[in-house]
Amino acid sequence: MSDLLDTARVVSLPMTSRFRGIDQREALLFRGPQGWSEFSPFVEYGDEEASTWLMAAIDYAWTVDEAERAVHALAEFDLAYVEQPCATAEELGDLRGRIAYMGIPVAADESVRKGVDPLAVARAGSADLLVIKAQPMEGISRALSIVNDAGLPVVVSSALERSVGLAMRAHLAAVVVPLEFDCGLATAPLLATDVKSSPLRAEAGSKFDAWMPTKHC
Repeated sequence: MSDLLDTARVVSLPMTSRFRGIDQREALLFRGPQGWSEFSPFVEYGDEEASTWLMAAIDYAWTVDEAERAVHALAEFDLAYVEQPCATAEELGDLRGRIAYMGIPVAADESVRKGVDPLAVARAGSADLLVIKAQPMEGISRALSIVNDAGLPVVVSSALERSVGLAMRAHLAAVVVPLEFDCGLATAPLLATDVKSSPLRAEAGSKFDAWMPTKHC
């Protein structure tokens, strides 16, 4: 527990609308052996009820066996793919081999944007597709280079940026050919405010209705 407390960070984020009497949602984030986890019981919970939430937070970062069981349990929902269900590229590759017969692709996210070599997971054959975020990849040009070198389908996703950042992500998505999977860019409504009076929002789930750059530098 002392190791977890050393990494603990309290965050408070505004709600888009009042819920259960609160306008701000607080959480405790901490880093464990397999990555970050979240402890966020509601404020009215007593110690006994909140303790179950804490145990869930500590138990979070799936093993290959746990991920395999989860994929089997969720398969009935016609999954497009499973995103970073295990922590390491080696574990992803192991899981990919186990569930290949199910036809459910394995996507790598943290293994790409947090890895020393973002192409390692592709070279190892550990994933079927990559989740690409422009800012962690140092921008559109390098992200596009990684996409081309990886030779795998990609999903262009947001990290909860404001409209300016979303425009960058949308531009990246526009220059990825072919783009076989839906993008995760409809995140502006999750923020209570934005830097634009008319935030960049998805229109009918397929395009943005606001400004876009004409080319990237």
